[in-house]
Amino acid sequence: EGSRRIGPAVVVLCYHDICSDDDFTNWMRVPLSMFKRHLKMLKRVGRFISPYDLFDPIRLATDRLNLMVTFDDGYINLLRMALPLLSQHQIPALVFISTRPMIEQKPFWPDVFITPIQTLRIRELDLKDFGFGVYSFRENDDVGRWEDVQHLLEDVKAVGNTEHPKVSALLTYMNEQFR
Repeated sequence: EGSRRIGPAVVVLCYHDICSDDDFTNWMRVPLSMFKRHLKMLKRVGRFISPYDLFDPIRLATDRLNLMVTFDDGYINLLRMALPLLSQHQIPALVFISTRPMIEQKPFWPDVFITPIQTLRIRELDLKDFGFGVYSFRENDDVGRWEDVQHLLEDVKAVGNTEHPKVSALLTYMNEQFR
């Protein structure tokens, strides 16, 4: 027999950060114009729900997708760019705030690398003094460039957390060098 759906279909859409169209992008950042297109297209294929709707299946549509929008980490552009758009279209969203960076007033550790590499269009970082290597970042290939950045982030993650001496020294260097 054909496939049968057991109940209403719920799709959770996870975003991290919205950015202006002229800002750098990566797998975590969606330009505002693209986010607007996402919402417009999604409105045609589904119905936006709040987390509370999950506790009352009667409130879920059975004839179309139920879409729940979520945001991770609590980047400021959620407040500045996404929230006005979500409010305008009456789209509920669930937000997961990472409180430690907020309390400490420090960026997420990957952003200590990503932001200067992307905003300053750094082509190469020599991190041999910290037990890493020399990292090159492609200039005119955004997908390839992001792969290069990801390679650096994976190498740092493989060493340990931010309290590891090598990682801590590297983060201090990046903060001092590119503040």
